[in-house]
Amino acid sequence: MEVPMEEDKMGISSTYQRWTGSNFFSTIVIYSALKSDYSALKSDYSALKSDYSALKSDYSALKSDYSALKSDYSALKSDYSALKSDYSALKSDYFALKSDYSALKSDHSALKSDYSVLKSDHSALKSDHSALKSDHSALKSDHSALKSDYSALKSDYSALKSDYSALKSDYSALKSDIKNIHKL
Repeated sequence: MEVPMEEDKMGISSTYQRWTGSNFFSTIVIYSALKSDYSALKSDYSALKSDYSALKSDYSALKSDYSALKSDYSALKSDYSALKSDYSALKSDYFALKSDYSALKSDHSALKSDYSVLKSDHSALKSDHSALKSDHSALKSDHSALKSDYSALKSDYSALKSDYSALKSDYSALKSDIKNIHKL
């Protein structure tokens, strides 16, 4: 005989109705087994409920971590954009400086070459200066000697001029005497 029961959501009453059709002893065994299963299921439910609470707590922590990471990501993304902009500016400055460096290096080489030429010219001019200085000293010495010779020649000229005037005067006197002698 079947005992009418309301059917629950798990369908236990239909299972119960099938088992009650057999003998009473097997019904008690089944009831004990079901009670044991119920206890195991209740224990599993408690464990699952505890796990659910732990997972819910972990989910909340992970959600909070996610928000923090999302905020950090946004900050890092902003920093990355700023760094990328700085990198582009630095890269542009680097190439400009590299170009300037190449130009300066070329100018340096040209100036170094010009310096070598000027240094060589300076040495030649220094040598010429020494030679001119030596020539100047020689000319100065020659000038002094010539000046001395000039003074001596001038003095001799004055003496000769004086002698010439005296001889001219004597010649005129002699000429006059010869004329007087011829007149006589």
